[in-house]
Amino acid sequence: NSLNKIKSKIGTFNKKKNIVTYKKNVTTKNKNYFITSNEAVHFSSKNIIIISGAVVMKDLTMGLSHVVYCDRVEINTINNNTVASMNSSKDRVIAKKMK
Repeated sequence: NSLNKIKSKIGTFNKKKNIVTYKKNVTTKNKNYFITSNEAVHFSSKNIIIISGAVVMKDLTMGLSHVVYCDRVEINTINNNTVASMNSSKDRVIAKKMK
């Protein structure tokens, strides 16, 4: 199980659907990544966090090795599998290797 720490200016909890939505200056951090974005939605029942809007993901697995720029990141909170994607199939995820 992966520990994810999410901070934001605004947070709302939908008790019926067990969904937490974070907005404004959102930061998400776990042992592998530090991510900044406009929004993050945690679907507790599906064990998924979907991060969107001006996403910048810093890979911390070997120090700071990569920075990824994309529209959306999906994190599985059980196994920490992470997928970065763009909203349009014409756009590409940009990853820059840090020296």
